[in-house]
Amino acid sequence: REFLSDRRVIDVPRFLWYSVLYGFILPFRPRSITPLYKAVWIKSDSGVDINGKTEGSPLTLYSESLAAKVQASVEKTSGGAVVARHAMRYGANNIPSTLKALHDEFATLRELVVLPLFPQYTSTTSASIYDEVFKFYTDTKRRSIPSLRTIRDYAEHPVYVEALGSSLLSSIKAHVTAKAGAAKDWKSALADQLPEIGIIITYHSIPVRYV
Repeated sequence: REFLSDRRVIDVPRFLWYSVLYGFILPFRPRSITPLYKAVWIKSDSGVDINGKTEGSPLTLYSESLAAKVQASVEKTSGGAVVARHAMRYGANNIPSTLKALHDEFATLRELVVLPLFPQYTSTTSASIYDEVFKFYTDTKRRSIPSLRTIRDYAEHPVYVEALGSSLLSSIKAHVTAKAGAAKDWKSALADQLPEIGIIITYHSIPVRYV
């Protein structure tokens, strides 16, 4: 409901959209998509361990793991002067609750960098995140406001592109090595298996007006 009520996501007139949302989508869609979420939910008996956790939403667990790795990295480079936290746009661990916890923990917070995990900018994702951050700090009861920096996009940044390539290459190496056995060089194994390997990369388009 929160996601589909976001004006950044659905930009049609409210009276038209709410009749569709409350009359057709919310009464029926949760029932149909619940089994899909259950299918990807990580269960305690699955043998998966993500940053010490063995059960939960993949999105939540991997986001927490990413934040922990970023935190470990910035601690080394900043000497503890920089901290990293993750927040969800909707649902639990959302932006307001995360920012509140951050200020409660660090009363002297002076600078905040907002990095959406969306490489390309679109108003339906990054702008919606910025809205929540700005809304948090427009509360007149909040006295301490840090300087804010928002990262708009980074899809073409060389470091990001290299990271994607490294991740893909690592997965391919693991796949061909597991199939061929550790005794064989992975490049030779890849050459042997290449006719059988297919890589699917998906792209989600958006209306031009959202960019």
